[in-house]
Amino acid sequence: MVTSKVIESLYKTYRKRPSAPDELNIGLLFDPNIQKYHQISLTPDELVIGSIPEMSPFHTILLRHIHGIVEFDRSIAIVLHSSIIFLNKRDNGVNLHIKMEKPSFMDRLRGMVDK
Repeated sequence: MVTSKVIESLYKTYRKRPSAPDELNIGLLFDPNIQKYHQISLTPDELVIGSIPEMSPFHTILLRHIHGIVEFDRSIAIVLHSSIIFLNKRDNGVNLHIKMEKPSFMDRLRGMVDK
């Protein structure tokens, strides 16, 4: 099960992009179950996820934006800088986690002054 601590750990572990796309574990995306439900295709520069609508910004992802690919029991996680895409292995379900930025010191200070 993917918990908030696991998500936080993914962001910390994959803080930086790998130096080359060859270092990504792209083979996980070509698991028969993932292919069956998500129709993943790969070009030299992009990853296309067929189960995500074309209008979505997560349908096509540049490989240079991917920080890591991690396997879990029921899903595969594609870790980006500020978001994680979870592709379900048992159906065409896709879950997305978007990292919320914490308020800066100045934002917190303005909030205290506005009160």
